[in-house]
Amino acid sequence: MSLARYLKFTLNLLTPKKKYFYVGGYPHINNLGDQALFQAYQQLLGKNLIHFQGGRIETTMAKILADKNDLAFLAGGTLINRLSLFSLNDAYKIFHHIHVIGTGVAQNYFWDTQSGQHCDLDNWLVALRKSASLAVRGPLGKRLLEEHGLEKVHIFGDPVINFARQEKKVVSAKKVIGINIGISKDGAWASEAAIFNIYKELACQLKNDDWEIHWLVVCDTDLNITKQVATQTQTEQFVHIVFSDPNEYINLCQNFSLLIGLKLHSVVLAHCAYIPSIMLEYRPKCLDYMMAIGEEDNCFRLDKINAEQIFKRIGELFENQVRFITRLYENINMMKKHQIQLVNEILSS
Repeated sequence: MSLARYLKFTLNLLTPKKKYFYVGGYPHINNLGDQALFQAYQQLLGKNLIHFQGGRIETTMAKILADKNDLAFLAGGTLINRLSLFSLNDAYKIFHHIHVIGTGVAQNYFWDTQSGQHCDLDNWLVALRKSASLAVRGPLGKRLLEEHGLEKVHIFGDPVINFARQEKKVVSAKKVIGINIGISKDGAWASEAAIFNIYKELACQLKNDDWEIHWLVVCDTDLNITKQVATQTQTEQFVHIVFSDPNEYINLCQNFSLLIGLKLHSVVLAHCAYIPSIMLEYRPKCLDYMMAIGEEDNCFRLDKINAEQIFKRIGELFENQVRFITRLYENINMMKKHQIQLVNEILSS
């Protein structure tokens, strides 16, 4: 733990009022998705939300200074069956009530295909059975947990939709598109070379069809591949780097007619502006989110799609913007109300 984090964590623990703890998650790195998640949970639970990672120092301090009746929330990205079980187990040493809200569930059918990777479902099931309530990101996560015996598993949706704008997007006749490309150090349905080639071919087709292309970088590890594709396709005029401010990204998206994204929250945040978007699924978590809001027909696995098919779908979305914008507006706001209701039920119980 850095000195600054140590001091902040201690000061937060010393506040006398009822405290809420954000268990797991990684909100302090150059990744817009992680930043957006933490800020979304702050909107749902309050600005004084305390980030708890666990470990000997944090756990000892919290045992001394926190109230056992303070509420803790397993939150963040795709943690279940994959990451940060130690944070949850440490939290159970302190708090009586831990709620799961919006956390993703890693899918065995994907990770079993990735060399050197594995899931930890059995131990996660033991931990999750102790949770006070259980609401995961989407239907894939719900199904996996229920298939292994967990009951009363709810769908929360992705918390980042709480940034959704009040106004519905106005249809645009301008051919302006945002594109997010990325890599994954752990694993993806397609290789980095295959991803590069799909985007390169697609960018060329869009350029030839007079689309104005804006490249969107939401994670520092994605900057290099973005610059390479943009340079090789001579579309490097607009490259936007947004690592920490969800509202800056949403404002940027409002200038686009459509968006194509690989990283999950490049699309979730575009949906907050009601931009019709194509999700290029690099892991099942992308499909899990899209199913939760009724957008699975715009989600395509990277190993089962090519540039020509994506280009065709872009044309369909552009020609039918009213229908897709309306669907996004209705489904996003329905899910947003559902999330607020679930959180209010937890906080008032």
